[in-house]
Amino acid sequence: MILLFTLALEMAARAGVLPAAAGGRWLEVTPSQPGRPAQVLTVASTAKSIGVAGVEPGIAVLCVGGEGLATLCQQTLLQKDTPLPVAGPVPGVRVTGRILIGKSPAAGTWFGILPKDLALRRSFAIPLERKGEKLIRTIACDERGRFTVPLLAPGEYRLDIHSPGGRIDPGESLTVPTPEQLVVRRGKELPGPPLLDLGDLVLEDGVRLEVSVLDTAGQPVRGAGIGAGQRRPGGETVFFEARSDPAGRAMLTRLDPALPVDLTCQGAGYVRQEQHFASVPAAAHCVLAALAEIRGRVLAADEQPLAGATVSLRPEGRSARTARSGEFSWAGIAPGSYTLTVAAPGFRALSRRLQLAAEERVALAPIRLEPAGGLAGKVVDGATHEPVAGAAVRVVEPVGFDATETMRRGASRCARGRQEPSRSRWRRQATRSLRST
Repeated sequence: MILLFTLALEMAARAGVLPAAAGGRWLEVTPSQPGRPAQVLTVASTAKSIGVAGVEPGIAVLCVGGEGLATLCQQTLLQKDTPLPVAGPVPGVRVTGRILIGKSPAAGTWFGILPKDLALRRSFAIPLERKGEKLIRTIACDERGRFTVPLLAPGEYRLDIHSPGGRIDPGESLTVPTPEQLVVRRGKELPGPPLLDLGDLVLEDGVRLEVSVLDTAGQPVRGAGIGAGQRRPGGETVFFEARSDPAGRAMLTRLDPALPVDLTCQGAGYVRQEQHFASVPAAAHCVLAALAEIRGRVLAADEQPLAGATVSLRPEGRSARTARSGEFSWAGIAPGSYTLTVAAPGFRALSRRLQLAAEERVALAPIRLEPAGGLAGKVVDGATHEPVAGAAVRVVEPVGFDATETMRRGASRCARGRQEPSRSRWRRQATRSLRST
């Protein structure tokens, strides 16, 4: 499984862009559900609540920050048309320390910080400060492994640490006292925010695993996502992630040599490959096969191209309309079994079963649609069972039927398609209760 936590944070950072005219106080609303974007708004310095348009009910994290103060984040339940509470920012504490891997400085290591008890279904890190129009949510170590967090609000946190070799160390705990408690602990007050020195955080070292990613022609695959996991005896899984360089290589570091490894390689336009190793190998090789492609052409019975025909592929869920030439094409299709369905107004729908293999480029024989018959039905009043004339009738499924109206005796006939009336779903528009027969 490839987590791609780095990419998730990059996307979150892009979402956390403030308007150019932003003031000193801001609010970020991050929904719990993956895929729903965070919203960032400016907040008046005296505001205790704010209305946010388009908020959907559910769990979210509200973070309020401002210049010279620490961001305060709280998990809350969003309710429709209810203003959001605005609490924060607050006086904070600067945090410094050093990260070592074994006895060596962890140069290039970076981490995100999140509340200890936060439970979200998506990647998240506290937006720590604003620089220009962007919110900064990660901290990087220098060449000596040292780091400084600008300001943190008092509370319990955990660090998700990412080392250069791809390993992710989640859950390193951190307790931040109040500024007042820290001043009392030091015995004197110094200029600027109080400083909390964590000393050295030592991460366990391990062995390296070089991974090469090639296509079936032996050419390197650049930018492929490489993910690995090692399950510890207690059930916890340690994850690793990296991307292949222009030569198709990536180096994972700090693996436990005594544990099995599950490796995943995935590149854009390629079939994902998964491998299992009983122990860490000296090197691993991923050979990625390209995804399949389909192209075809839809014709009428007179051999004329059918433009605007609907072509769908299930269970993939793809759908397209044919061009003026009657042609259609898809790329990036995973190997497997599919049903291709073609429908067009005034023609019988046609379905074909397809079996696709990796790297297969399928040029379908011309698909010829025959003129349709009709789909007959009758609309009656649900209470009296009397025929209803003038009712609007539209076939929702299958697609490709013209809408019509019932005649004097409640009868209707929709041109298109070949399915029997008993297998179709009807949509009726009338002022009385109706049923179709």
